[in-house]
Amino acid sequence: VLRQPQKKARLLQTKNSNAIDRRNDLQKGLLRLLLSTQQETMSVTKTIAPTIAAIASALHSCEQAIKDADKRDAEATAAVAAARSRLAIAHRLAAQTTDLKAQIQETSYWNTQSIATHTIGDFDLKGCDSTEEAEDGIAIDAETEKHEQKMPKTITHKVLKGRCVATSGDASCHGTAMTAEQGYLEFKLGYGADAAADTNPWSAATNTEKKIKTAAVDIFDKALGYADGNLTKLRDTTDLSPCATSIRELTQVSQLGNFKRLAIKALLNQPGNEKDDTVPTTALEKALTSAFGPNGENFAKVVYDTPGNKQTEISDADKKKTDQLKNINTLSELTDALARATLKRLKETHDATANPTAIVVTEKDCSGKNGEACTGECVLDGETRKPKNKGERERVKKENEETTNTTGSNSFFINQTPLLLAFFFF
Repeated sequence: VLRQPQKKARLLQTKNSNAIDRRNDLQKGLLRLLLSTQQETMSVTKTIAPTIAAIASALHSCEQAIKDADKRDAEATAAVAAARSRLAIAHRLAAQTTDLKAQIQETSYWNTQSIATHTIGDFDLKGCDSTEEAEDGIAIDAETEKHEQKMPKTITHKVLKGRCVATSGDASCHGTAMTAEQGYLEFKLGYGADAAADTNPWSAATNTEKKIKTAAVDIFDKALGYADGNLTKLRDTTDLSPCATSIRELTQVSQLGNFKRLAIKALLNQPGNEKDDTVPTTALEKALTSAFGPNGENFAKVVYDTPGNKQTEISDADKKKTDQLKNINTLSELTDALARATLKRLKETHDATANPTAIVVTEKDCSGKNGEACTGECVLDGETRKPKNKGERERVKKENEETTNTTGSNSFFINQTPLLLAFFFF
């Protein structure tokens, strides 16, 4: 009884703890995808992008579920603590009894020597130790917890028990006069939840023990009912299922917020789309099959596993080291890696566009320049006058063409976009 409310509370707290672990996994999964968008090609990045929004949606729902559960858990924990305190007091009181045994002395007198046994029950209100709280072989799980009975009130009354014992043959306390050491009276005062007391002690020869008790008193002060109610509320009204979303399953991810809308943008090359369905309705389904295989069987491989093999830079004391993305597991390392990858992407973008003026200068602009006029962004190459950064400009153009070929002539993906996922939001 003493451990019952605590065990029920711990079972429900374990569920909450598991949800928090799943929340942390969602956070790290989101960071890995953001990191992949900085390390992968545009063709891979566009297949990842819709899942970023989906995970963020699942993470938000999970956070809200945990927040709600935390509030109810705090209330239940306080109620259980109060109930356990009352139960501990009741346990101690029930174990303490005031005893009085008075034996008949010579010549049927009652005197000091008559009081052969006497103890006064003390108030020991300390908490219970682990031995007293042990419930060997009893375990509570999600199923059996539903059938747990409410915590019983081990004390409801103050009880006085009295009995007359005749030790001389068939003699009766009721109808036989007893002399020296032929009998005794015994009284015990304690606490318990006994049945109704007799109203006429020793009213017949067969009455050897009678008890009387006070009116019922609730020493638990409603604490047990309050604890039971809060534990039941915590169990029945807490929904942590949003934290159980499998972000590696397309069937689940595709039902999360904005996934379909962004998948249409990315996979069907419709940057202006703000709807969650297509015309014809099978267009998105075909695009998802093309990207992730029938029924999304390659979803985890495309979005997580293959990008997870990417060698990724992270800080290591006063230097750096590399490891596969899938092996980077802490939030601090993931955010460090994300910052490094973002800065690296920015540097590459800057190097490719370091002199924007040169990129727009054409051979036609330089062809008419002679002598001192052939300076600045135009240089003399043998007999030919050309833009100074022509080779760099052509390299960038070639990279862009290779990238845009993956999405068609109207592609909206730009290789030099320096901001995280900026290509995706319009």
